[in-house]
Amino acid sequence: MTTNYELKTLADKLQLKLSLTNIIMQGDLHKIKPRKNMNLIINLDDSVQKNGTHWVCIYKIDNHVCYYDSFAAIPPKCIYTWCKLHHFKLGINSYICQNINDDSCGIYCVMFLHYINSHKNIHIYEAANQYVNLFVSNTIKNKGILMKYKKLELKSK
Repeated sequence: MTTNYELKTLADKLQLKLSLTNIIMQGDLHKIKPRKNMNLIINLDDSVQKNGTHWVCIYKIDNHVCYYDSFAAIPPKCIYTWCKLHHFKLGINSYICQNINDDSCGIYCVMFLHYINSHKNIHIYEAANQYVNLFVSNTIKNKGILMKYKKLELKSK
């Protein structure tokens, strides 16, 4: 699994505004004070004492939150609670991009946030749909698509 430091390094190379304080464990989400625009990468483990389980991410702009999980799983309760507490509208992806045997969830998240931030001229939910449409229904092929997209974006920086 990709570490928080590796995710931060990739984000920096892509010129994505993402601080280490915005790469968190789900048990710390309640401590995050929302800003107008923000990128968050969240590990679904509750504690830093563990190795982590799976990375998901949130892109927030104004009162809209777009939740992305490369397995298209339903968000954990803490996401709903955080959005409800701050009166945010929550959009959730429903397209499975990642193969169950692949451990690239963190890279899918960084590239998702990069894509959304690079397409601010369209609504975040439309940009999210465009991102997942980069991938195919054969999840084994999607890691190659992800790495090709990552390489292309890094080359353009």
